[in-house]
Amino acid sequence: KEEELFSRCISTRLPNWLCNRIPEAGEKYTVKTRSTHPGAEAVVHRIGSDFFELLFSKPERAVTPGQFAVLYKNDRVIGSGEIISRSPLS
Repeated sequence: KEEELFSRCISTRLPNWLCNRIPEAGEKYTVKTRSTHPGAEAVVHRIGSDFFELLFSKPERAVTPGQFAVLYKNDRVIGSGEIISRSPLS
């Protein structure tokens, strides 16, 4: 069903941070979940040394495990992680 394609929260593994400091829970970023994705606003929900979770401001369509979530601040890449799971809306 169409509504099952939308996700509000994603979990990632193996983060690769390209900035001077690791983001903290509660910080907002623009996140791309595939190369052609225009980007969506998300908040770092939880973070650890080998994972992070993102909570999107609005549900995102077709987020797929195995792809990468790439975090941006303006047009600067902050880091990325492999998407391992998504939480559907229901």
